[in-house]
Amino acid sequence: MTLLRREVYFLLMAVVLGVVFASSGTACADEFNFTLFRYPGASLTFAQGINNNRDLFGVVGEPFETGFLYQNGNYSLFPGIVDINDKGMILFNSPSGPAIFFNEQVTPLNVPGSIVAFNNNGTVLLSSGFVKGGVFYSVYYPGSSSTAISGINDLDEVVGSYSAGGTTHGFLYKDGAYTTIDFPGSTFSHAYATNNNGEIVGNYFASNETVGTPGIQGFIYQNGSYETFDAFNFHSQEAATEPMGINDFGVITGGQFDGPNGMHASFVATPVPEPGTLGLLGVGLMAIAGAVRWHLGIGTDSTHMR
Repeated sequence: MTLLRREVYFLLMAVVLGVVFASSGTACADEFNFTLFRYPGASLTFAQGINNNRDLFGVVGEPFETGFLYQNGNYSLFPGIVDINDKGMILFNSPSGPAIFFNEQVTPLNVPGSIVAFNNNGTVLLSSGFVKGGVFYSVYYPGSSSTAISGINDLDEVVGSYSAGGTTHGFLYKDGAYTTIDFPGSTFSHAYATNNNGEIVGNYFASNETVGTPGIQGFIYQNGSYETFDAFNFHSQEAATEPMGINDFGVITGGQFDGPNGMHASFVATPVPEPGTLGLLGVGLMAIAGAVRWHLGIGTDSTHMR
């Protein structure tokens, strides 16, 4: 292979790999595979978060009335659990105050407020802001009558909701700036969690006079685009979809309720690969095949320069 051939070949390889890895990044997916789950013996299981290892946590009802953890294929009760990061560190409320459980050790936290979540970098999210490197940063939507904080990613981007003018809106806090996250046409919105790709999950209220589908529906937001997220088609004014957590692979967890029929389901929703991703992969493989054929001289003039 000549130097020119070698450079072109590896350039093609680099482009293809770049396309494949870029396309593998999560985006608002149109379809999901849903897996239902329930804590063994519990009357109610409600998942509140998921990490990149697909560890789940949340709360369980009778007869337990406490927190639960699903890790390494096993369920366990974990009173006071608030979050679990990708390192396996667990943020929880102990009898003596907020703490982190890791490697069989409990480390108390001295933070100015109620704990909400934390990230892989040690930033602890509170009900009024976050603590990073021992410094407290306030998060309060400007001009709001109240602000509720729900989630944080490794970029210290915070999501939650705020009230203003009698209406509730979702929001994103990023680098000191606030952005309202409202599903188009909704009468209220909540943002619950965000991942490192900028995907935000939450829910919104829709009525027949606005979006058209009654009840509280879930949504996914990314880069200014909104998509409805509806787990099991519980469509009624008393129904509610609650996507509470999303990891960096776009896997969502939460619960859905249907009041009139007494139905409840907790779920893990895994995105189905988009056709565009598969198409890009096919193009990439064809490009590699062409480069190999060119290098080996298959189907080309046998007098070409080597």
